[in-house]
Amino acid sequence: MPAAGARLATGDLADAQALDNAAKGVDAIFGLSVPFGSGGKDEEVAQGRLLVDAASRAGAHLVYSSVRGAGRLAATDIDHADSKQLVEAYLRDQPVRSTVLGPVYFMENVLNVGFSRLTDGVLANPSTGTRSAVLSELARRSSAGSPPPGLASR
Repeated sequence: MPAAGARLATGDLADAQALDNAAKGVDAIFGLSVPFGSGGKDEEVAQGRLLVDAASRAGAHLVYSSVRGAGRLAATDIDHADSKQLVEAYLRDQPVRSTVLGPVYFMENVLNVGFSRLTDGVLANPSTGTRSAVLSELARRSSAGSPPPGLASR
């Protein structure tokens, strides 16, 4: 990635100063928040807001990895979808250039045997009827500034 002009920076999604330091001098930020820590959904919302705020302060274009359908506020009982709805709502109200990626299912999830239950002889989350994404393609299009068709940018 450095050969292509990208600079990787380490930040702490719970630390506004660390995010500001990582965002100094950048044109764009690719980021995502995660609900799998001890703070769950609330922690993810806080992470997402700090990420948005850091991009805004840096004057950077934020490419935020969300989930399909998170552009509306409607309870789904799926924590990582509900929390991303709240982050996207916050993002819409902030003065930051952004692109929101909203894939439904990553094909790589099948390889996570704890998630997919393949070791039990079951595919617990089949992607039938959903749009699947391959992470490498999502990353390629995101870094090129051209989100996959059907994904929002402003």
